[in-house]
Amino acid sequence: MTATHSRPALLSAFLSLVLGALCLLVPLSAQAAPEVLRAVHTDALHPTYDGAALKLATRIGTGDYRAADPANLVFNLEDRGSARTELPDLPAFAFLGAPGSTVFIAPESQDPELIWPGWDTETLPTGVFRDDSIELTLLSAEGPGAVEVFFNYDEFSGTVPRLFSSVDPAYRTLRQPVGRHVHANWSFSALGTYTLTFQATATTTTGTHLTSPPTTYTWAVGPYTPPTTPPTTPPGTPPGSPTPPTTSPTSPPSPTPTGPSSPTEPPSPTPTPSGPPSPSAAPSNSPTQHPPLTPAPTPRPTPPASQPTTTPVRAPGTAADTRACITTPSPTTSPPTTFPRPTTLSPPPQPPTTTTTTLQTGHADYAARLENGVLRTRIKDGTQPGAPTWRDPKDVTIRLTAAAGTTSPGGAFSFLGPKGTPVWQIPQTQKTGVIWLGWNTEELKPGQLPGDQLTWRLDKLTGPGRFAIFEFNPFGQPQIIFNSADGLPDTYKVPVGTHAHGNWTFTKPGTYRLTFTHAAGTQTATNTLTVVVAPGGARSIPAEAPLAVATPDPNCRLAATGADVSPGWIAAAVLFLLLGTGLLLVARRGTR
Repeated sequence: MTATHSRPALLSAFLSLVLGALCLLVPLSAQAAPEVLRAVHTDALHPTYDGAALKLATRIGTGDYRAADPANLVFNLEDRGSARTELPDLPAFAFLGAPGSTVFIAPESQDPELIWPGWDTETLPTGVFRDDSIELTLLSAEGPGAVEVFFNYDEFSGTVPRLFSSVDPAYRTLRQPVGRHVHANWSFSALGTYTLTFQATATTTTGTHLTSPPTTYTWAVGPYTPPTTPPTTPPGTPPGSPTPPTTSPTSPPSPTPTGPSSPTEPPSPTPTPSGPPSPSAAPSNSPTQHPPLTPAPTPRPTPPASQPTTTPVRAPGTAADTRACITTPSPTTSPPTTFPRPTTLSPPPQPPTTTTTTLQTGHADYAARLENGVLRTRIKDGTQPGAPTWRDPKDVTIRLTAAAGTTSPGGAFSFLGPKGTPVWQIPQTQKTGVIWLGWNTEELKPGQLPGDQLTWRLDKLTGPGRFAIFEFNPFGQPQIIFNSADGLPDTYKVPVGTHAHGNWTFTKPGTYRLTFTHAAGTQTATNTLTVVVAPGGARSIPAEAPLAVATPDPNCRLAATGADVSPGWIAAAVLFLLLGTGLLLVARRGTR
């Protein structure tokens, strides 16, 4: 009887060994190389909540977003375009390094050649967390240099709000309201590989404290070389980078309050620059032009902003920077121009409404899109909850009140008037009580227009004063798009898939009529937008700096989160079934 069972027993042992070997080999071979994010829009920090657990993921793309596990990603800030930046001799930027030194920045305003990272809380529900806010904390940072995350310098207020720092423990935790989408400057002081570990925390309205698992994000600054072995560890330092990364873990985050924050007033808007960069006052014709290794203005689409206050939580005894940023209930996408797009088709264009509407607060865009193959200009009205309403510009009046009042800082902004000149402004970042008007070509897809871009032209202005649209660069200098003071028409190239915001500035109260043309190939669309600037004394701009925030399209749906099932794992499952069946047959035959 013993001999009768020896052959099946040996066969079973052999198959078990094969099965064990396959269990070891299949996962290794099936583990794909990390996805490398380069010239793409991404919300690196994307908190999710399923009713029980708080987690950090990453959101990628424009319009039709998809979610991904940060462990399977490499955020690659390439050394190209406007990334390499020479620091200006401005005291406000001393935290980045000595004047003239080089840093590498993924900018707050979109540069189509570079990764455009941000963070969002748009999928988190309202009414669930205390104060409708969560906290994002930088737990640790490792790499060859320092990492700083900050908002653009605002010449009007003279502030540079800092958000996260790998070297200063005062800037580790950021309180972020839900329903927001934010962009900032991500600065790295040296080429190489960095690992940044973040954590999200929140307290529910019932008092339950939630903490996400620590989540590590791998950044490759400069060239990225994929690892030659399965990426079970973060990729090595790219070739040509400085010495191998040295570990400089951040200290534990400072205690943060659990109740509502009480922000202190930022410093007085009196900048003390020493030798600021020389801005270009000429209109920019192409958002893809880039400067030399100096912080000269660079035209590029600017990310939008979101709602109430994004408050960096400070260590005790340190000053707090505050800024108001209102998000619109109805989202819109922020968009790179060369990003790969999903094949999901947009819903067919709906005819615009014909009711005359006055827009005074909330979010809207001066947009171009195709309707039945014809280029049209529309106002994308997202000022009300739900899907946006598309309106004909002739049926819309934009109204500015005293809340839009500020004064020209002079200097590089002399095109607005001497220092102290009253002006009224729709700001680049959303401001309470002021309409937040941007421009938008998100409905236009690659291949629909010649050169995948259109020309936006200011043909004519009627009104009591001058008008200009400009953006801030990271160092607070103006990038002029339109300026009626130096003659019209002015033109500006806008790539398809763009959503941007700038500063729309008027020098006197009264009624303005702005005649714009969108042109692409043989098609043109000309419309006149009416803007009413209500009389009222101008006031100094609140001490707030630009916060670029983008809101996603209401029709977009996030891809399902969770682990991906790779072909290798499917093959392993099939092998398990086959080998298990074989073992069962052998065992049954041996018992006969």
